[in-house]
Amino acid sequence: MWLYFVLLSHGPICCNSFVGDIHQPLHCSRATDKGGNDFKVHFTLTSSKKQQLRDYRSPIDSHHHSWNLHSVWDTGLIEVALKRDYSDSQSSLEKALLDELKNGGSIDDYLDCDNALGASLECTTQWGQESWDAAIRFAYTLDDNQTDVTDGATLDEGYYETRWPIAKSRLLAGSVRLAATLELIANSNTTESTRTWTNEDALIESATLGSGFKSLMSWVAWQ
Repeated sequence: MWLYFVLLSHGPICCNSFVGDIHQPLHCSRATDKGGNDFKVHFTLTSSKKQQLRDYRSPIDSHHHSWNLHSVWDTGLIEVALKRDYSDSQSSLEKALLDELKNGGSIDDYLDCDNALGASLECTTQWGQESWDAAIRFAYTLDDNQTDVTDGATLDEGYYETRWPIAKSRLLAGSVRLAATLELIANSNTTESTRTWTNEDALIESATLGSGFKSLMSWVAWQ
């Protein structure tokens, strides 16, 4: 009986962890460099484009003594976006993501796998492949999309401007899929639930989608 209560209480946390992690591109990338952890980088971030760029040891880097490529994608890109565009407010970013879905974002693009989402090996493999593709194409290259990121590289304004939209799209995908997977867990009729998810208006307005954003963002996205 105790195991039942453990699974009941920790299952959603594990689900949140798995769905969030698999949508971070460098969590599904090269083992040879430990998903970018072996590449120490200078991440020249700033809370305002008008301010002088500051090196990775700036006080703004509250979570790191130094940056590596993996930590930039874990938190760095999001921290810069929060400070620049969302008044350092997680709830403002959540609202902006929801508004983006309401104003032209296609939920069906993120729910194109028909086999029960997070309960399906096919779906989760697809999510991992998307992250792998994003890592190889964007995370591991500079903003010219040709030069490889190497140990000691500087990730500058151009890198942020071109890579934050990629990170944001992974946040959107992960949040929608987490919401739908939580809905699946809560709904005993899997077939009916899957049909409901294709209704964009219903899913956008659902409390579960809001929970998906809040749960995923509570780790400052991936952590």
